[in-house]
Amino acid sequence: MSDEQHWSDSLTHEALVTQEAKTVLSQYKTQDDFMVAGLEAKKMVGAPFRLPKSIESLPDDKTRGEFTSQVNRLMGAVEKEEDLKDVNFADGLADARTVNQDLVAAYKKIGVELGLTKTQFAKLVKWSNSWGQQYKNAQTQAAQKAAQDELNDSRKVLSALFGGDEGIKRETEAVRRMFQNHAGLTAQEYEQTPKAMIDNGLMRDPIYAKALFNLAKNFKESTTEGATAGAPAKKTEQTFEERFPVISGRLWPEKK
Repeated sequence: MSDEQHWSDSLTHEALVTQEAKTVLSQYKTQDDFMVAGLEAKKMVGAPFRLPKSIESLPDDKTRGEFTSQVNRLMGAVEKEEDLKDVNFADGLADARTVNQDLVAAYKKIGVELGLTKTQFAKLVKWSNSWGQQYKNAQTQAAQKAAQDELNDSRKVLSALFGGDEGIKRETEAVRRMFQNHAGLTAQEYEQTPKAMIDNGLMRDPIYAKALFNLAKNFKESTTEGATAGAPAKKTEQTFEERFPVISGRLWPEKK
């Protein structure tokens, strides 16, 4: 073998004739040196890896930090928030539109700080969303039950005062006619506010409903000439005392 010829020049295996292979082989003076190095590498790969009994047994904070970082990377931990952009943050929610972006940003930050893997992070998001959805459902159900109980109690009071369900229905229609024919509202104005109040809110407060029921009694169809829903009615001349005998005497002293 001439001085210019290297021992690896005679190798013919396709894995040993690449430029990368030649660069590595050129570092060894003889083939024996190369084989010894390969044997040592094999022994190192096959040697059992032992974790420290405690992270506190490592000599200093820098070593502990590097060790923790390397273990996290080995386990697949995310290293930046960008790595979490494709996580489904709506997992576990009934409506994806309710995803809170401020909470998403906070989740990403703490996920990186804790060194979670993407799989661990996705599980955390789903668990948190599922718990939050269950809590929200429970709160909604409780609110609906409370509202229904309130409505039932109100109906009991009004039923006793105005003759049962039929009486409540009759008085409600009287309130409807009062707003339609005697309040000076257009059909559109009636639809915007009074109709919704009568349909959805009137029965929830027995005192409010009682007041409107009693006020509506003071409007008789005979006092309305040609009135139609949504159009101001033509009224006969009546004094305030005649129209509202229930409340007029309470607003100012009776005349003597």
